[in-house]
Amino acid sequence: MKKDILPLIVFLFATTSLLTAQMVSETVSFNNYISTSDNDFQNRFDNGPGLNQLQTNGITGGCLETPQTENWGNDNAVYCTHFKGQFGVSYITGICFKYDTTQLNSINFDRATSLWMKPYADPNHYVIASVLGTGNIQIVSYSAAASSAVLALQQDHWYNLLLITDFTGGAFNDQININAQVNDLGLSGQDPPFPTGFTNAVLHDSILITDADIEVSVTGTSWGGALYLDNFRSDGMKSYDNCVSMGVNDINNESLFNFYLNENKLIVTQENNFSKTEMEILNVNGQILLSSSLIARKTIYDLTSLPLGFYFLSLVNEKTRETKKFVLVR
Repeated sequence: MKKDILPLIVFLFATTSLLTAQMVSETVSFNNYISTSDNDFQNRFDNGPGLNQLQTNGITGGCLETPQTENWGNDNAVYCTHFKGQFGVSYITGICFKYDTTQLNSINFDRATSLWMKPYADPNHYVIASVLGTGNIQIVSYSAAASSAVLALQQDHWYNLLLITDFTGGAFNDQININAQVNDLGLSGQDPPFPTGFTNAVLHDSILITDADIEVSVTGTSWGGALYLDNFRSDGMKSYDNCVSMGVNDINNESLFNFYLNENKLIVTQENNFSKTEMEILNVNGQILLSSSLIARKTIYDLTSLPLGFYFLSLVNEKTRETKKFVLVR
């Protein structure tokens, strides 16, 4: 969200789990289901309209049912964990899909499933791996592209699509080697992975390779040949957790506070007169840079001493905590 003021801030809701960057390997099996608003998909992804978690039909239990079609690229299900670009790290994103040709509709939609990596600094510097309705594996970015031969996909088999991006750096510190591959998991989805096909590309991108806030996401459609999605996987250098559906404010789902910047001044306004409200500003490593008590509905802080970058603004009282993220740009 851009405003006609300097510095510029962009903010979104974030969870309060702030960790020093570390290597993680995370999976979502879509087996945990309490209700339509309390399940693996709702709790660990943001957005993704049209995708619906089922309690059955998956590889080991539940799965995601896909819609017939969607607004590809705008309706992705965004994973809560965001990643930090770093040389020498291999980032892996994966999704399993059940191949079904009964609803193929190449005129309206030509991708069964897609995996995305997208840097916050410039979302146009994305990397996408897809299985097309034609059976090809496709890699797409703004300056690199590749496609495999047509795969011999079999009806009702489970397949695993992997997007592997190696942040090698290379001679100019901007090289990313990209591999997209598909493995056959058999009718049950639990057979040993059998390589079905792959394609490779090389990307030179100084933004994605060093971005502190890389978003990964998944999308799928039955019109493209993916009836169900299951077993999402994401490995890499973790930056922080961000998930709107895991909101931390428990009072009538209303925001605890609002904020904006004007000429290096952070203005925080409380929507309600909570007592004993504490405010903290933290960096992306979870270090507290500023803390104080809020005693008025409007409080002003001078941020002149803070360098440009990403920060978290957190308010907590005896009932709840709410955290929002912003980026400071002069």
